[in-house]
Amino acid sequence: MVVLRRPGAESRREQQEEGREAERTRLLREPLDGVVEGLPELRGIAPLLVCDFEFMDSEAGNFLEERDRLTVRRMTISAFSAAKSRGDVASELASNDEQRERNRSEEITRVLEDRKGKIAAFIEELTTVRARKRYARGFYWGVLASIVVLALMGLVMKDLVVVLRRPLEGGKQLNPKEFFALRDSLACIGGGSLGAAMSVLLRIGADHRVPYRTTSKRTAFYRIILGWLFAAGILCLVKGHIVAVFPDPTETLLKSKDPFNDAAVAQSFFFWVGIGILAGFNERWVKRLISQPVTEKDKGT
Repeated sequence: MVVLRRPGAESRREQQEEGREAERTRLLREPLDGVVEGLPELRGIAPLLVCDFEFMDSEAGNFLEERDRLTVRRMTISAFSAAKSRGDVASELASNDEQRERNRSEEITRVLEDRKGKIAAFIEELTTVRARKRYARGFYWGVLASIVVLALMGLVMKDLVVVLRRPLEGGKQLNPKEFFALRDSLACIGGGSLGAAMSVLLRIGADHRVPYRTTSKRTAFYRIILGWLFAAGILCLVKGHIVAVFPDPTETLLKSKDPFNDAAVAQSFFFWVGIGILAGFNERWVKRLISQPVTEKDKGT
């Protein structure tokens, strides 16, 4: 079946589409004064409210996508148009000029107050959704970077430790102390990235408010990097016996005749993963751990 189209109909559709595109461009690029008719007069009636609308329009321009900015612009134009119409109707019900002006100003202010709350709630909802999306993208990049960094650290540090020891001992393989030190380091830093990732996921959750003004793709990525650093810091403090709140199970493991076949090998591994998770997940725990005084019991351990 062949459908014949009239050239005139296609031309009208193209003109309509061009007209809609031109209107969208005008609404997005023109300042608020250029798209809201009579805004200077309304600014004289309700200056603070108009300032609030201008601020919300600026927020939409900075943090919303083009489609959502266009919706906010149309809601704003409709709000001012409705306010002027309701104000004109209210002024006709008065008996003198002074009362007409008062009724008009009060009605315009009331309508603008009502619409301001609805537009602000709309912008807040959209900007929060976009902030969560940016936060999630940063989270994915952080997880990928954690995997790559841990793999590179394992490969580089293994060879580096052997190279640094070779002039003295001439060995080509890691001895048990070096192996477990490297393993604990990777386990703790990996746990730190996992704990930070858990923290990021909680922030992305629907019940947690994400500040859209300060949230970017780098925010979650930096949060995971902090998890690495906190975990590495706790690792150094515990391994160096600077913080003696709990003993290092790997030290007990190394006293065994065959550390690799000892039953405590898994316990020590998960111990350092758990320490890393706590360090990456909760900065307050790290601060309390570092600032906690060492007791005589801790010194004995």
